[in-house]
Amino acid sequence: TDWCPKCQAIEPHLNLLALAHSSKAKFFLVNIDTNIETASEYGVDDASQLPKLLCFSGDDKTSESID
Repeated sequence: TDWCPKCQAIEPHLNLLALAHSSKAKFFLVNIDTNIETASEYGVDDASQLPKLLCFSGDDKTSESID
């Protein structure tokens, strides 16, 4: 998201991880402005909670990280 400097800072690193692990993992970027329901479902109610990284195994959330 353009207005989230921390998100912009980690995005290139996540893109590299996505390329390196494309056969084992999927990476998704969710715009909380346009995907309000999804953001709320995962506990992101405002920009102070960004960036938020979630890890899943199948449909189960295994960990999360907030900077």
